Amino acid sequence: MFTQLLKLSHKRRRRHPLKGIARLVPNFSGCARMCALSTMAMLFGTLISVDAQPALPSVPGMGLYSNIGDLLCGKEGVGGDRWNSSTIPFIGCLGLSSGRKATGVISGHQYEIAVDAQGSEHCKLDSLETRCTGCMDENVACSTMIAVLSRNSDKSVFFSIARKVGDHAYVATQENWDEAQKPTSLLKSP
Repeated sequence: MFTQLLKLSHKRRRRHPLKGIARLVPNFSGCARMCALSTMAMLFGTLISVDAQPALPSVPGMGLYSNIGDLLCGKEGVGGDRWNSSTIPFIGCLGLSSGRKATGVISGHQYEIAVDAQGSEHCKLDSLETRCTGCMDENVACSTMIAVLSRNSDKSVFFSIARKVGDHAYVATQENWDEAQKPTSLLKSP
């Protein structure tokens, strides 16, 4: 599939890149798009500076969608209070360097994300080890999803936090969350 994506981006320069991807994967939902982009981010990796916060991964050849940071993290990105924050954001991205952790309450449960000295991520739900991908609040209708955006060479890790809107859609940025809360939003359940 990866080679098909590259062929699509090289052959059709005038067309929008995701139109080709959408044809490859029918019913390309928001959750599937987030998973696909997260996978691409891990495949391409990042170029980073040793002394600075690493940059979010990019996917060259994807046109408007080549900057995953803007797409999945929104205006907040992972800079400022989103880098090495001790608190998990409500929505958006979070970056943690090795030896750091962030905590928060998700659906009434204490959740912790940590990155060890080797750069491996570890998550806990109510003090019990859990995986760091997928539903953060299993058995509670999956109101919140987490994805690893990239594991960086400086042993830091970028995460994306997405919130459920409606019955089957997730949004990953504050701007999209705000839009989904409007009474006229198409993401709301009927």
